Amino acid sequence: TDDDHHHNDQLRKAKQFSETLVVELSLSVHSILVGLALGVTFDESFEPLFVALAFHQMLEGVALGCRLADSVLGFSNEIMFSIMFSLSCPMGIIIGISVYRIMNQTGPTFLLVGGFFDGISGGLLLYNGFLLLLKDFPEDMAKHCRGDSRKLKKFGMFAALWIAAFSMSIIGAWA
Repeated sequence: TDDDHHHNDQLRKAKQFSETLVVELSLSVHSILVGLALGVTFDESFEPLFVALAFHQMLEGVALGCRLADSVLGFSNEIMFSIMFSLSCPMGIIIGISVYRIMNQTGPTFLLVGGFFDGISGGLLLYNGFLLLLKDFPEDMAKHCRGDSRKLKKFGMFAALWIAAFSMSIIGAWA
């Protein structure tokens, strides 16, 4: 019936909105924490961390942009979410520089707080990665891998996934 169709459509939109909101908030919090880590780094590890951060933020921005492009949020909300993500890392850097000037960088409190934030940041990134792999990747594969060249398209999607994972692990080991 029309009521069932309307109800299912509303549920789909609500689910899509909540998924987009969770990805947006977790990526923004993660970006603040990564910016914080960069803001408190003033030794020889700054340059590799900066390069890794730039590459990392670009890929997160692409992932968020794809999520927003598929969302039902509306143009003004998509712009607001994009601006929020764009400002999150610079805000973290500003906070990190402020903290760096106040705290003893070799003290146990500084190291404990840094480790705590690194753990939260890594957990948020893993959550987003698993969400994208377990939900979006199979949906995209079903959507785009049809027809005569479906095996080639599937191979291309898996190759791109593994190349990206390998690239991020190299950057992570280097930084």
